[in-house]
Amino acid sequence: MNRIRLAWSRTVSILPPSLILVGVGLFAGSQVLAQDYPSRPVKIVVPLAAGGPTDVTARRIGLALQERLGQPVVIENRTGAGAAIGIEFVARSKPDGYTLLMGTPFLAIGESIAKNLPYDRKRDLLPVALVERGTLVLVVSPTLPVKTVADLVAYGKANPGKLSYASVGHGTISHMTMELFKSVTGLDITNVPYRGTGPAMVAVMSGEVQITVDALTTAGPQIDGGKVRALAVTAGRRAAARPDIPTVAESGYPGFDATFWAGLLVPAGTPADIVARLNRDVRAALTTQDMQQWFAKVGTEAGDMSPDGFARFIDDQAVRYAAAAKAAGIQPKE
Repeated sequence: MNRIRLAWSRTVSILPPSLILVGVGLFAGSQVLAQDYPSRPVKIVVPLAAGGPTDVTARRIGLALQERLGQPVVIENRTGAGAAIGIEFVARSKPDGYTLLMGTPFLAIGESIAKNLPYDRKRDLLPVALVERGTLVLVVSPTLPVKTVADLVAYGKANPGKLSYASVGHGTISHMTMELFKSVTGLDITNVPYRGTGPAMVAVMSGEVQITVDALTTAGPQIDGGKVRALAVTAGRRAAARPDIPTVAESGYPGFDATFWAGLLVPAGTPADIVARLNRDVRAALTTQDMQQWFAKVGTEAGDMSPDGFARFIDDQAVRYAAAAKAAGIQPKE
């Protein structure tokens, strides 16, 4: 590389013409990629089973995004290892804006309850936008002779070791919420993992297990149909969609607050223009009357965050769940 000395004695480097052309070509290529985006279908990977609340939300926002992107939005479910399999798939995907992750609380929980995750959240993924926040509801089998949280605690203490709850795997929001519930109530309840919220709910309805927590999004019909009995919502305040259901906090455990959320992320290295475009389109879709009515119906709230705001949100959640895991005595597993 040649160097020249300017009159005021400052040394500057002169790049060879070949390197200058390469740099210009790379910059121009990224600009063309962003300008042409999207030119083919976009995929949203859901790391949980079809039919669950995260999957339902992904399909709703996918339909709304189609109108703004002008391309089909395809939903692909990649399940397993809590949510790590789907997360890893997106983290290893080409950073071109065509493969998105519908992130779940496992992104914040995973690093506290699992060793050797196959991805690094901060290194491998870029947050795009928070899509929704919602509350979970604690439900029991109608065969269990309890109608309130106080009843459940009394029954559990009178029948130690006889209660079990359905979760959707180690480190999932259902697992962490129930372990937190166990820690504050002192109950002995066995975790029975299932592959998805649908099978977990069926297990409670049949009496195979007695308890689970699920989103109001999917639990509502079973509650209304008398197939399960709602005891409390897990958020710090009652859900606007179901104000008749008390909170765990007001049922004798002040400060109890556990919610679920969903948001979109892309592989690290995705061009900033594409991330900004997706954030803008997601936030616009969330403000439409159709989406607002749907959120109100299912009892969740639309997100409204910049990519940086969503990144800070996930970081805050990670700190919170690390504290919850420690309080529940959960040790990271291989």
